[in-house]
Amino acid sequence: MKLKIFLPALLAAVCAPAASAQVNLTPDALAEKCGIAVETLPTDCDTIINIGGKSLHIVRAAGAISNVGLAVFPAALYSGNACDPQSLLFAEGALLDRAMSLRQPRYASVSYSNAGPDQIAAITPDTPLGMGNDNSRTITFRWTPEKYGPVAISFPASYQSIAGADRGATEQKFIAGLKAVAAPRKADMADLDISQLQLFVPGVFVLPGDNHVLPDINRNLYLKPGSDNKAELLGKDDSLYLAEAMANLFVAGVTDVDPELQLNIMVHDYGKTQTVSTTIGKFLEYCLSQGCVPYFGTESLDGDRLSAAVFMHNAWQGYDHVLRLTATPEALAGNEPVVARTSLFVPSNNLGNIFEEDEGKRNKTMPSYKLNLKK
Repeated sequence: MKLKIFLPALLAAVCAPAASAQVNLTPDALAEKCGIAVETLPTDCDTIINIGGKSLHIVRAAGAISNVGLAVFPAALYSGNACDPQSLLFAEGALLDRAMSLRQPRYASVSYSNAGPDQIAAITPDTPLGMGNDNSRTITFRWTPEKYGPVAISFPASYQSIAGADRGATEQKFIAGLKAVAAPRKADMADLDISQLQLFVPGVFVLPGDNHVLPDINRNLYLKPGSDNKAELLGKDDSLYLAEAMANLFVAGVTDVDPELQLNIMVHDYGKTQTVSTTIGKFLEYCLSQGCVPYFGTESLDGDRLSAAVFMHNAWQGYDHVLRLTATPEALAGNEPVVARTSLFVPSNNLGNIFEEDEGKRNKTMPSYKLNLKK
């Protein structure tokens, strides 16, 4: 729940035109320009501050402000799956920049329609909202205040523009955030529509999911009859179906075992590999919190050695985190780590350059393994 702080100031301090800055203000400097006494804010807060009847959304962590923008979105939108939270924060900042005529370079790629100061001031979190993402290329938000008609902004679905940082800095922020995750993402059978189950092989069923780029990169889940004849996900005791059980962990979440995950991250800005140890459940939890959707594809299964790929796709910011992993039944049981060569923030439009399809024949009783990633 956001903390509401009421300050005696004028709306004009927020929305009145200012001299063109043509520079990117720090969040602290922007907050002060809006009339906010930064030192009075809690060290860690996600706060709505009302100034003269207008609301500002302030986010502060460890004493550093990371967001200052107009509060124009319903609070529930930040915690749901309908939109990427970082895109919402970027849009808030862009509207504040427009209202104050700051013209900061970080918002140079934003297009506005019918978005003057009066129209922007009429937008509240309760204003009817439409939003869209044009195939991970352009993000659009459109409000319809009663008095003015549609007010819209659009901008490229680019993580660098939205994050306001280069790839190297964004990678380091991701790594720091991942290390801070306390609890893993748990699988929840209540979220699954088991009425859609299909027979996979005798004794195992598949719940088909969406695919990403290729049919073999998908969100399929694999289940078996459990106690009281209720369906349950394949897990640590199902090493015969190593690929399918591992897919369940990355797509649905962990159950009774959360295997260690060793990420060997190709850190582009610093020209080296950085190794980060976490667990599958914590990795999934953090990626989901950042607006990513997981997809799993099997490259090969050679005896007890699985080679596969995980794509954490963020449609709103147009990127994928790509993991090329190896795993064994021991890893599935939690006795050794899953090892993954990892590239963060790969532009989604470039994915066609990293893999190719093999039209091999499908085995009638076992899954088809035909995803061949380029080395």
